[in-house]
Amino acid sequence: MLPIFLAAQFSLGITVGGLAYHFEKSPNTAFYKWKLSKNGLLTGFGGVTFSASYQINDYVGLKIVQSLVFHDSAGKIAGITNAGIELHDDIIGLRSPVHRFSACIGPFWYYRKGWSGISGYQNDPDFLKSGQDGKWESKFIWYGGFLRYNYRLKEQTDLAIEVLPGVPHILAISMGINRNQ
Repeated sequence: MLPIFLAAQFSLGITVGGLAYHFEKSPNTAFYKWKLSKNGLLTGFGGVTFSASYQINDYVGLKIVQSLVFHDSAGKIAGITNAGIELHDDIIGLRSPVHRFSACIGPFWYYRKGWSGISGYQNDPDFLKSGQDGKWESKFIWYGGFLRYNYRLKEQTDLAIEVLPGVPHILAISMGINRNQ
């Protein structure tokens, strides 16, 4: 049996931009900058997500995710930080040299430049809490996470599709590259 640090696999990933689906129509859709549907349920966003994961064995790993959104639905800066335990598809018996699925579960912090300065903005306190000065809005969730699908392109390089299930408010999808070591 190999020591844990020799059996583990380290990977780095980057995803760029994406699409967000809002489950309910918001009273704030009038100022969504990248609205892709008339009702504002589907929007685009511009940003980059960096992830680092350490696969301890075939089933479990550790993962850190940092997203920097340069242009959210209202054209403001936002971010997402997540650290957690990554569960791999081998847990349920899926084994494929080309397809990989994983889920990272752990504390999740979403923050964005406050929208309160936008005329007509209606805050949803169930979604985000505004800071005392109103410059930033945020939400901390103990049980947040990401879903990821990797498609093997070549030996150590995967096409990655990452899904952020922000239920009941939003579902965000982005695509990028994952490099395995």
